[in-house]
Amino acid sequence: MTIEGLLGRKLGTTQVFDEKGRLRGVTAVEVGPCFVTGLRTPEKNGYTAV
Repeated sequence: MTIEGLLGRKLGTTQVFDEKGRLRGVTAVEVGPCFVTGLRTPEKNGYTAV
């Protein structure tokens, strides 16, 4: 299974050090649990959506 996107809520931004010791800006995101309740297909609905 390939994850093509995430549904989440932005918690904020912070800084972390990468493996080479460089300071990087990052965004903290809270994800899931999310449940798919419906799918829309071009054949049935004329567009694609989750």
